[in-house]
Amino acid sequence: MADFVRIGVMDKACEGWTSGGEFSRVQAASLLAAVKAGADASVTVITPRADRFRVPPLSVGPKVEFAAPFRAEWLSLQRRLTKMALSPLGVWKDPRTGDWEKWARGLGVDVFLSFVPWDWWMPCGVATCCSIPDFQHLHLPSYFGAEELKARDESCRDQAEKTDLAILHSQDVMCDFRRQYPHCADKPRLYRFPSLLCFEDISASFDHSTVLQRYGIERQFLLVMNQFWAHKNHAVVIEALGILKKRHGGCPQVVMIGQTSDTRDPGGKTMSALLGRIAELGLEGRAKLLGFVPADVRDVLIRTCQAMVQPSRFEGWNTAIEDAKAIGRPVIASELAVHREQLAAPFGFFDVDDAEGLALLLHRAATDLTPGPDRGAEQREIELSRRNAIDEANALIGYCRDAAAAVRAGGHGGTREVRRGNIGRHGITGEGAEHAAD
Repeated sequence: MADFVRIGVMDKACEGWTSGGEFSRVQAASLLAAVKAGADASVTVITPRADRFRVPPLSVGPKVEFAAPFRAEWLSLQRRLTKMALSPLGVWKDPRTGDWEKWARGLGVDVFLSFVPWDWWMPCGVATCCSIPDFQHLHLPSYFGAEELKARDESCRDQAEKTDLAILHSQDVMCDFRRQYPHCADKPRLYRFPSLLCFEDISASFDHSTVLQRYGIERQFLLVMNQFWAHKNHAVVIEALGILKKRHGGCPQVVMIGQTSDTRDPGGKTMSALLGRIAELGLEGRAKLLGFVPADVRDVLIRTCQAMVQPSRFEGWNTAIEDAKAIGRPVIASELAVHREQLAAPFGFFDVDDAEGLALLLHRAATDLTPGPDRGAEQREIELSRRNAIDEANALIGYCRDAAAAVRAGGHGGTREVRRGNIGRHGITGEGAEHAAD
């Protein structure tokens, strides 16, 4: 029998990044579903917002365990001065290290998931697994300022070097990790997270007509579900609609939902440019920018759209695509390696700058596809997605068990070796490395 492992899931929710909170919830839901199905593990969600951390009902038994996160104290002026004097001599020990160890051991977990080490952090006998969503700043550095580029580099490096395992979500990201940190090449493990819809009860009827009427949405529409960040590339959709309007005298309706704030764009230039271009092309009512909508409205739109459109210039593992896949809705996506990895049967791919190619796909989707919901496809796909989600969660539990066992044996981070399983899935050495480098 496998050793029992106690897993602490650290909530990654933060202001302005919707997907962080969604990822934490789906990770917890998947693990809890695996435990419910018989996996030898326990799950504690470490979050400051337990009252708002909703876990879908089908993934859990009668109770979900929550714990408040560790809160590091600011060093006093005297201690900061002492640190400055003693750190170069290698004899400084930050008092927060001991506080953290006491808290971590008292929590009663064997491994922390989605762990990001502080600059003062030291290992304390509890295993840690980081979760780096992507390396966007390496591929699209123009979207970041110099300070943020430096901060992201340092954060990713610290996570790679200081934690015991790196839980990554696509072969594309694993390939980036391997290139950046060849000295940590034994650490990556692959966990492709699913949609939260996998664990929702979608059998009940719902009133889509009220939602569509409230927001002025036609019965036939296409959906873009992304935060309004520049790299998400909403602009190419607007240009494609403009092409269709000029060519046919009209175009399908595309609804765009997502968080509108972006710390990299405090003046809202991206949103202003989109609204301006919509006005220039006369697309009012055809391109509907709704911004952030409640979760129940979002789910209705996913289920009733003709297709999901994902135009992004860069992704790690996209939650919107997983949502569409979970219930069998067609997907039109930009030509990215990760989208190829994520979509076995897309409606179509287009180059990120090819508005003409996207226009053809939008026109074909609006003409050929039937609006949802498709009850038969939903039930069929969601059952398959749920089984896959539990398989992925069981693999994740295995990674946690191996990391915890290695730490108990006296190793940590780059100084110890975690037992490997199926190499193509669990790491990026041997065959896995060759596949990741393709």
